[in-house]
Amino acid sequence: MFPIDARLCVMRTARGRSMTLSLDDETTAGTARGSRLAEDELVLRAQELRELLVKEQEDTERAGHYSERIHEAFADAGFYRILTPAAFGGLELGIGTFFRVVTEVARGNPSAAWCLALGAGHALPMASYWSAEAQREAFGEGRTFIAPHRNQGGFGKAVRVDGGYVVDCTFNYCSGVPFSTHFMGTTLLQNPDGPPSQLVVVVPRESYTVLDDWGNGRTLGMQGSGSNSVVLDNVFVPDHMAVPYNWHDHVGPTPGTELHDNPLYIGRLTAFYAGEVISVAIGTAQAALDEYESIIRTRTTLKEPRVLKMETETAQRVLGRALILTDAAQSIMADVGRLHTELATAALDGGAPFTYVEDTRLRGRVHQAGQLAIQAMDLIFPNAGSSAARQGEPLQRYYRDMGMFRGHPTALIDDLAVGHGRTHLGL
Repeated sequence: MFPIDARLCVMRTARGRSMTLSLDDETTAGTARGSRLAEDELVLRAQELRELLVKEQEDTERAGHYSERIHEAFADAGFYRILTPAAFGGLELGIGTFFRVVTEVARGNPSAAWCLALGAGHALPMASYWSAEAQREAFGEGRTFIAPHRNQGGFGKAVRVDGGYVVDCTFNYCSGVPFSTHFMGTTLLQNPDGPPSQLVVVVPRESYTVLDDWGNGRTLGMQGSGSNSVVLDNVFVPDHMAVPYNWHDHVGPTPGTELHDNPLYIGRLTAFYAGEVISVAIGTAQAALDEYESIIRTRTTLKEPRVLKMETETAQRVLGRALILTDAAQSIMADVGRLHTELATAALDGGAPFTYVEDTRLRGRVHQAGQLAIQAMDLIFPNAGSSAARQGEPLQRYYRDMGMFRGHPTALIDDLAVGHGRTHLGL
């Protein structure tokens, strides 16, 4: 596998936006096709890593994160730079590409994909909402940027001081942190004259401590997701590395669209943040489907006449329905990626603004894709036979991983539907 720098190049579109093209493909096609070629190349690289990912599943669970070898393979493949701006050596591809690559990685190891997605994905907010100075500091010249974002509700406290803030907090569930270069956290900025406001800070690796509190049987599933806790012990954060957490209310250009002239960085992140983990859930369902197909192709029925299970209508029905569900889920994610780009491009070109309401509509589709993945797993596991439930069996691991996802906020669709309806009604 070649480093991605040797295989891909960056060109500019008519709007000045960067577009990555594969050097392996002798083509004079337009930039849209070039982007697709680059996406397909990244997906192929994820597929080539599947054997290694499967082989290291047990070790990944024990360690709480994927290995140094896999980390280096992800870096060489370009997975950490899918959303990084081209100005800083990134690939600057869309969220649809990111979703597709994460799903393919999850087919080899769901918890490794979770760790990858929630570490690599936050180049997108960094490139959208932070200043040119902050981006130069974070991304550098081709520097890898891996930063989990713990953003649920605000944690700990930030106090205003000369030139910045002092943050004191322990953040839990910081998925993707084991190989992180930075940490992004939403904290509460203290206001002596009123209630606190939410502030998002970005700090480099030397400024935080990662606790050894994940993996090795501590949870039912996703044991290799690297969801360790992070401690910021009265850490100073300069002004340029902190921004208000008012992203839902923002409409119009962002520092990122001004700097990179790419609608990717318009700052609409609601559907994307849901898509990070639901891409993993879809890949988990597909991994289970791969294992189920292997079972029915190689094992026979118990009753006479003894035939391969794949010759029975029951196995064919389960396989067929699971294929329909996972194919539909993937189609939804591709559609969300396309619509996100179209809405952002139209907004920056003077059309209708891309608001939080539109973003929540996209998020609703993403949530439904997650439900389809759950339904596929519910079909596959009980029809695979009791031997698939043994300790160490891949399908048992995938079932546990999906069980962990089912308790995640992005899977609780009834609760999410209430907020979805309220947003639509303007309440």
